[in-house]
Amino acid sequence: MNERARKIRTAYAAFLGALTVLVGLCFLIELAKIYTSDASPLFSYADVSRRVRLLAIPLALWAVGAVGGVLVTCTMPACSERGKPSERTVYARLRRNLPTGSGEEYTALRARIRKFEWLRTGLWLAVFAFGLVAAILCAVRIFTASEYVDRGINDVVISLMKYVAPFFFATVVLVAAMLVFEMFGYRRMLPVLKTLYKKGERGTREMRTGSRFAAVKGALSSPIAIHIVQACIAILAVVFIVLGALNGGANDVLGKAVMICTECIGLG
Repeated sequence: MNERARKIRTAYAAFLGALTVLVGLCFLIELAKIYTSDASPLFSYADVSRRVRLLAIPLALWAVGAVGGVLVTCTMPACSERGKPSERTVYARLRRNLPTGSGEEYTALRARIRKFEWLRTGLWLAVFAFGLVAAILCAVRIFTASEYVDRGINDVVISLMKYVAPFFFATVVLVAAMLVFEMFGYRRMLPVLKTLYKKGERGTREMRTGSRFAAVKGALSSPIAIHIVQACIAILAVVFIVLGALNGGANDVLGKAVMICTECIGLG
């Protein structure tokens, strides 16, 4: 695949992705309108069909865009040869086999590499901490019983969406910003690593202090650790199911299912 074809595929992929996001937002807006409406019952056939007709043009445009994407993929296939590795991959390879060295220039370059790595690690920890705090706050809000007292289902859903949505979108934006920061950071640090290779002593290899972290990462990614995590998740799911059944949640779900089924076939 030549450079022109690659640019066309990239631009079309960005266009189709933006169109998909816009169509999804239209769906969410219409869904919010249904929840905020005074129609009874909610999601009636007439109301849903009317709102789906409003989305006919965006859906048609998205379908045409999807077909165009298939045509672009067929007429401009990706190169079957092994592509150029990413900056992240090249950085990891060079960093893993970095030779030792001495001198003021070598020390200064090494300090730049350490500064970038510490900054990257600190920022990722900050993003993780923000996401964890946001998840805890959202969970506390969702499981607070007073939020559901003397309130309709529409008010409850809209209130929860207004509370959860900012945390969700903020976390997504932070993760995207970190990925962009890493991309440009690796691009800037690659020349520094190549210079360190030239300044380093041939035949030597730096003993990295991060080998312990690599060992821990390898242990956590082992099949035994994965099975342990899967078993813990399964046990936690069973515990929540049992707690929900003891709390009367099964009867609530059954009642809602019955109402949905009877309304769907016209008996509600």
